[in-house]
Amino acid sequence: MVTIRAVRLVDDLDGSEAVETVELGLDGRAFEIDLNAAHAAELRRKLAPYIASARRVRRDTRPRPGAGTVHSRREAAEMREWARLNGMEVADRGRVPTSVHVAYANRQGPAEPTPRSLHSRSHDSGSEARRSRTRPMEPNA
Repeated sequence: MVTIRAVRLVDDLDGSEAVETVELGLDGRAFEIDLNAAHAAELRRKLAPYIASARRVRRDTRPRPGAGTVHSRREAAEMREWARLNGMEVADRGRVPTSVHVAYANRQGPAEPTPRSLHSRSHDSGSEARRSRTRPMEPNA
């Protein structure tokens, strides 16, 4: 069976059929508005004197050098534990070195389970234990 989904643009001002999405920015914020041909022309006509006097700004969306991936504390702890199990030296605090990030991303699996990671494993009868990404349940007080 084939399913065809059609996307129809609706003019955000009057609900008529829109022909384009116009992107614009003001006060450091970016906006999009779907407009029919008449509304798009009117918007451009009214903004023309302001745009003619404005300077064009290019936004650099490339990551800055040294801007690494931010991981949660739990992810960083998992990386550190994995690195230690695999003979890598890693500090208890601070940034996880890029070499550890790369090795962890390319890993084939954990070296060995540790007592801390055992309580986050689920055991199915007759199946191999799989690592769970959920937190262990807190005991009722």
